[in-house]
Amino acid sequence: MNYLPLLRSFFTFCLAIVAVSVLTLPAQAQPVTVIEPTTDTDVLMQALLGPSGAITVTEVEYTGADGAIGTFVDGPLGMPRGIVISSGLVEDMSYREPKTEPNTILGTPGHPLCDELTDPVPSQDAAALRIVFDISDDVDGIIFDHVVGSEEYPDWLNQGFNDGFGVFLNGQNIALSVDDNPVTVNDFFTTDEVIEHPDNETNFNGGTPLFSSRSDLAPGSTDNELVIVVCDAGDGEYDTGGFVSLFDACSGDCDTNSQCGDGILQDGEDCDGELIDPELAECPDGYEGAPLCNNDPANPDGDGSCRLDPIPDGCEEIIFCDQNPGVCGEGDCVDVSPGDYTCDCDDGYEFDGTTCVDFDQCADDAHNDCDENAECTDLEGGFECNCLPGFSGPGDVCLVDVSLDSPTMGTLTNDPRTTISGTGEPDEEITIYVNGAAVGNTTVDGDGNWSYTPDEDLPEGIVEITAADAYSDDSVTIEIDTTAPSLVILTPDGLGTDSQPEFTGTTEPNAEVTIQTDDGPVTVTADGDGNWSWTPPGDLEDGEYEWEVTATDAAGNTTTETAEFEIDTAPPALTVLTPQGPINDPQPTVTGTSDPNAEITIDTGEEVVTVTADGDGNWEWTPEEDLEEGDQTVTAVADDDGVITDDTVDITIDTIPPSLVVHEPEH
Repeated sequence: MNYLPLLRSFFTFCLAIVAVSVLTLPAQAQPVTVIEPTTDTDVLMQALLGPSGAITVTEVEYTGADGAIGTFVDGPLGMPRGIVISSGLVEDMSYREPKTEPNTILGTPGHPLCDELTDPVPSQDAAALRIVFDISDDVDGIIFDHVVGSEEYPDWLNQGFNDGFGVFLNGQNIALSVDDNPVTVNDFFTTDEVIEHPDNETNFNGGTPLFSSRSDLAPGSTDNELVIVVCDAGDGEYDTGGFVSLFDACSGDCDTNSQCGDGILQDGEDCDGELIDPELAECPDGYEGAPLCNNDPANPDGDGSCRLDPIPDGCEEIIFCDQNPGVCGEGDCVDVSPGDYTCDCDDGYEFDGTTCVDFDQCADDAHNDCDENAECTDLEGGFECNCLPGFSGPGDVCLVDVSLDSPTMGTLTNDPRTTISGTGEPDEEITIYVNGAAVGNTTVDGDGNWSYTPDEDLPEGIVEITAADAYSDDSVTIEIDTTAPSLVILTPDGLGTDSQPEFTGTTEPNAEVTIQTDDGPVTVTADGDGNWSWTPPGDLEDGEYEWEVTATDAAGNTTTETAEFEIDTAPPALTVLTPQGPINDPQPTVTGTSDPNAEITIDTGEEVVTVTADGDGNWEWTPEEDLEEGDQTVTAVADDDGVITDDTVDITIDTIPPSLVVHEPEH
């Protein structure tokens, strides 16, 4: 058998005797809060609604006993006005000294919403005010304040008497503590947040702080339902009741619960702001939170007269960079003092007081490292240096472009160690490359000139020469030709009778041929096949000559030969020596003399032949056929390059023996 209800009843009886004794004492101070019991819903709503006018009530319904609901003014913990609702009689809720005991058994049933709070114990003596309302389209939710007290505290905690108070918005309880706990005997009233009598300014043993509850609603929403409900649980003894005020619209943050009177001005609430001196209501610059001063034991009157530390309790330093990631964009955020920061910007950006912004680094040479011979181009977050025409390099260094001026492109030379020269950046080192291979170095002088002569012969043929410094180069292609040209003198050769002999020969195609005449040099050019010729413009005197002939090719290589020749324009000598007179030989040998090696033409009238004189000028010829009998004329002609000499001889061929008559002697 459960003896707990009997025990509670006996305990109540004893208290009643004490109460009667108290009532016989002289009258004490009157209740502070003025409470008027009423079930008139119009009166109730006038007391409950806040001043904004953003809430339009369309329906109100009260369920519960008479005397369990009413209005109040000058409520606990600074509540100005509102409604009271109790599981007993509301007139027992007002603070008084000496304290009485709110304990009335109403005998009314429970409520389904209250059953959610008292579960698993069913509720009883329930009182509920149901309000249907619309909100305007320029607000975000609702807000109301509430203080709840209970006489179950502290003796009947966690013993099955879980009285409860709730405010259900569209079926969800929103009257919660700042820790989001429901306001029931076994939840909130078991915490160390309970304010005991008389500090709770009610007639209950224990009470809550002044809670401010908020909840989101869709702007302009209609037919919203709010149910304010309170009830006993386990039995009807030891009442629980609530003070509710300033039911109004909320803007902004409408989804938190806060505790009025804790000295902390939380998001969405203004009750602590009313308790603190305006000069102290905000943390110093660079800090956030609410300064803890009023309602502190050092200042229980909440008049703002306490002295705050320079950085009050409740004010936390604003670590700006942590709270504003990415604020600097192209740079790092650096906290310089609470709530203040600067930006350590990347190269190419500067702090404009808010973030890192690009700036023109080309506008000031101090912000770029472009060479004086470079053009600076500003880029997003940087810049670009480009060397001006005539200069090369990475931009921060721009050197005079290397120029290879000699030899020039296409040069043909017979000098295998031809000097290479040009211009460049003073004091820079120039590397010389031949056919891609480095062969030596030189240094540009102070005037920008340089030269280099190879230590070894350059290769024969087509050669590419490159001069380069660290950033630029210049190249030419030349031809090295050290081979002497061929030279052959064809004419004149030896003795000649032409006083204007033609000089002819062969050499390298297009080479120049110079003939050193007695009157000075004469130069002709060989044709594409290498043939050349020259004829003296005037007659040469008879005699022997030795003239040098020199062939010079395009590279300047030379070959020299000597032309040895003799000019003899005198007629050749010619004498026919034999035969002479009558002869009896029909094949007589014809002999004679002339110039050495001269050609002799012999004409017998019957035959013409040519013979050549020997080196002494002697010549001869014998007919192969018999000459005719009788008188003959033999003609000899010596022809020396058109200079003719002739000679004749008359002979008689007589091969017939003479007749002979022998006469016998006469006797």
